[in-house]
This record gives sequence, C-alpha cells and structure tokens, in this order.
Amino acid sequence: MCGSNRMHILRYRDEHNFMEARTHLLIWRNAPEGNVHELVAAGLLDLDQSARALSARILKGQRTDVLASPRDYEPLVRLQAKKQHHRFVARPLGKKLTHLLMLPKAAVDDVLDDETPRILLQPQGGAIEDLFLRRFASDFHLPYVAEWATTIWEACREREFVSELSVWTDERVASWQHCKAFDLRGMTEDEALSLLSHLLSTGALVLPEGITEAPSLRDTLQADENGEYRVLDYLQAYAPHLATTVEELAKPSHDLDQPIDPAIATMARTPFPAQAHTAQAILTGLSRQKGVLCSSDMGTGKSILSLAVAHALSKRSSRGFAVLLLVPGITVPKWVRDEIGRTLPEAPTRVFDSWRDLVRYRNTSVRRGQKAPLEFHLISRDTAKLGMPSAPALVYHKHRVVSNPASYESAPTKGRVLSDVWVCPDCGGIQRKVEKHETLRSREMDLDALREAKLGFSDLASGWVECVAPKYQSIVFPSSTASTKRPQFLKSVTEYHCSECGQNLMRSLVPEREKVPGLRTRRLSPANFIARYLQGWYDLVIVDELHQFKNASGQGEAMGAIVGAAKKVLGLTGTLSDGKASSLYHLLWRMAPGAMPMLST
Repeated sequence: MCGSNRMHILRYRDEHNFMEARTHLLIWRNAPEGNVHELVAAGLLDLDQSARALSARILKGQRTDVLASPRDYEPLVRLQAKKQHHRFVARPLGKKLTHLLMLPKAAVDDVLDDETPRILLQPQGGAIEDLFLRRFASDFHLPYVAEWATTIWEACREREFVSELSVWTDERVASWQHCKAFDLRGMTEDEALSLLSHLLSTGALVLPEGITEAPSLRDTLQADENGEYRVLDYLQAYAPHLATTVEELAKPSHDLDQPIDPAIATMARTPFPAQAHTAQAILTGLSRQKGVLCSSDMGTGKSILSLAVAHALSKRSSRGFAVLLLVPGITVPKWVRDEIGRTLPEAPTRVFDSWRDLVRYRNTSVRRGQKAPLEFHLISRDTAKLGMPSAPALVYHKHRVVSNPASYESAPTKGRVLSDVWVCPDCGGIQRKVEKHETLRSREMDLDALREAKLGFSDLASGWVECVAPKYQSIVFPSSTASTKRPQFLKSVTEYHCSECGQNLMRSLVPEREKVPGLRTRRLSPANFIARYLQGWYDLVIVDELHQFKNASGQGEAMGAIVGAAKKVLGLTGTLSDGKASSLYHLLWRMAPGAMPMLST
C-alpha cells in the first residue's frame, strides 16, 4: 500500500499547522471500513524539532498522512493512532538529526488491562514462534516448553487468535528491514487454557518428562544487557521439571473435579466457586491434621472461607460446635455485624471483653456441657494476653559477703565483701554477666573477676517504688501494716533467668500489695484461662491476621496457649512470610510443634 521501499514522509496538516518528518518504519492495523487506518508504530528520522512535533500530534491521536515524497499531495495511506497508547524513545544522530521510535504500550509493557490486545514485534524478522510462546506463557501463567512453540503458534493462527499487521520499512535501515508485527486479539485466559487442553488431549502436544539435571541458565535463558536473568523467565523455562518435582513431593489435598461439602451452599451468603473449592480443601486438610494455614490476598474472601469451614464442620457434629475467633480488636464489630451476622445469622455470637466474661461462660455453659449447634466467640488479641505484669524475683544487697573458696586465696583476711549485688532467692548465687556458652560458676571465680562481672542495681533497675507489706496477726500486737519498697525493674528485663542455676525468676506482681499502674486487684490472662479450664472445649479456633503473632511476644504466647487448647485450628493471613524463615518459626512451633523436629532434619 505504501509503494516504494525508500523513506516516506509522514505529514500533519490543519488550518493553522503544517509539519512533516521522514519515516523509515510504519506499522498499522487495517480498518474494516473507511480509508483511515490505525497507526500502531512509527520510526521517524529527521530534524529534532520536526520529529518531536510530529510525535506529539500522534500521541494526541490526530490524523497523519503518508506520502512518497514531499512534493506529493495525495497520500498513500491515512493513519490515526489511539490517544496516549504509545511510548517513544529519541536518540540524537549527529548535531541536527534525531531518531525517534514510537512503539505501542501493548508491545512493550509487561502488564496490560483486559481490554488492550497484546502486540508482538520482531524487529529483525526470523522465527516469531518462540517469542509468541514466551508471551503466551507469561500472559496466561502457563509453563514455557520450547518444543511447543510451532504447534501453539499454528493453532492460534488457525483459530484467528493471531492476525498479521501491515508493516512498511525502508530498505536502507537494516535493523528494521525484516520487521514482523502481529496482533493477539480476542484471546482470554479461558480460551488459552481450552486451546492448550485440546492440543494435549489430541496428542499434538506432549508433556515433557521430569528432568533430574536441569540445563544451565546460559543454555536456556537469555541474559539482559547487564548479564542478569529474571526470576520470571527462570520459572517459565524450568516449569515442567519444577512441576514434576512438586508433584512427587506433595499431592494436592483437593482437586477441582472432587465434590464439595453440600453444607457450604446452605449459608445465607453463598461463596463463589473458587472460594467453595478452597473451603473444601481446608476441610480435607483439617481431617488429616490439627491446623491449616490459609494465605491469600486481601479481598479474596478469607472471612467467608473460615465461616464456611466452621459451618460444614458443625453439620458433622452431634454435640454442638463452638468456634473461637482470635482477631484484631478493631475488626471485632466487623466480624460480628458484617461477617457472622450476614453469613450465619442464626448462630449465637458472644464477645469476651475480659477474663471475667470467660469465667461467667465457664460457670453457666461449660460446666453444664451446654453448647449450641454452632456458636461463635470472639476475643481480641490484645485482650487474650492481658494477665498480671511480671518482674524478676531478685533480692538486692548493698553488701554481700562472698564465701566461695576462690576468694580466700585472693583475700584471706579482708576484702571478701562485694557491694551492689543481686542475689537469686533460689540458689543464693550472685547475678553476673554471663558470656554465651560460659559454664564457670561464681563460686569458682576469683573475687576480683567476680567484682568485674557482677550486675549492679542500675544494670537491672531504675529506682524504688513504695509497696505495702501483708497484714499479720500477733497475740501481743494488733493487726498492722508495714510500708516497704521494691525495685522498679527496667522494661527490658523480661523472662529473666538466674545466671547461676538457670531458674526462671519471673513472678507476677500483686496489686493488693504492690503499685501496679491501672490495676487494683489481680486478673487472669484469658489465654491461660482457656488453656487451663477450657481445654478441648473449642472445636475450632480461627486466628485472623496470623502473621501478627510471628514474634516471641506476649500476643504470640497467648495465641500458642489458645491453639494448644483447641481441637482444630485455622490461620488466616495475607502475608504469611516477610521473606525470612524466622517469620515462620514461631507460627509453626505454636500451630504444629510435633512437626518441628521433622522440619529441622
């Protein structure tokens, strides 16, 4: 249509503007009706001002004419690009000329919206099949198998999923002389999967056998200009033998061809098919083990999945079914109103705001064995951990006589007194700084070495606070109270162990005798109460935002206590791991401690 293979002129003209530039490349999509075709790509080679001005008109979606020479008036073809559908790159040639290349976003962007068809460009010609297969595998999340390239390409051409675009190039520009361009229109992911399934079923495609020794990266992948490889390309190239290896190691607990528990469809809100299959996979997993982790993106329906699992399990129980949800405090009203209230409105729901609510529930329901066919209890993760504050049970001495044999050699008559020391109430050992893997006891140390290694008051405490000693009765003296002081330990001193005997010296504070901010009487940790008094009562515990319990914290310990008291556990999270193995350690230890020795081998 463009006639000669010599450089043409691309011209724009209206009532107020006239501009043109020489072009060496034109790619367009033929219009079904009319004489104005859609411009797909263009290569301009002219003065910098002319090339950039004309490219600005193209980006705005204005019509341009293609002429064989500047003297011509009648255009060879009329072209008009879609507005803001291109990207361009400009490079100077000498002092005055500029080479400007305009390419469609559909050819250079990795991610496109659903309505934009993919465009394939092969600048130097050659086999387009391999390039098409790489893009086909990337767009539809399918494995890349080089042997499939020609078969899939021909099948797509036959089904008109691929159509060739019109291309004109200048014969003097060698790098674009044999350019090919194709339009991938009208193919959806379902159609791609259907095509691949048909080719496999007819024998046109054969699944490769698992490869025990994978080929090297240099033989399989193409490096970029920096000599690096993309992870996505690696996964696509090695997908066949990776899939074979995974199938040998783990078999899926549920297949899409397997039936779904009919109880899932009897809720007030019915899950989508993908959600129903996921719920069935969780049910299958819970039938084989105590806990299952459900990790998926936000908005995929983890809440309705967990409710579907609870509802299906309750239908299998003849003694009632109690579910405890451990959730962030800010989401408790949402769970009650929007999730449970709309999905299972007939199920009674109770919120535990403190340990007293748990005690009342145990007295009124648990001791009588009263359990509804399906009932939900909610407790926030902050409430679950609230127990008594703790502090080390250490005794402070301003002066302490050292009676170890080593001190007699260094100070036989005097100097056997240490000042400013902490003493363990269990073994009487002087607390000191202990190096990792150190086994030397304080009684085996020289006095000077012990004086250097001991912990002083400021190492563990910041000051003193008033407290009231307990009342006592006497035959001679009436009941009275005595005021005394206790150390105010640093906030960093938690889970303290004796440096001599290794005993855990943490004790709970007593608000009736000691000053505890915000407390006047003692309280129980709801998590510990559940672990001690409601062991085995809850048929299912649902832990929302599971990743927030990954640390060695009070909330994590509370979650571990509740999980240990439940029959089944379902964890929900959108970010199971932050990329480090340590983020999974505590979660696995609390949910499946029996499997940890096996995982470590």
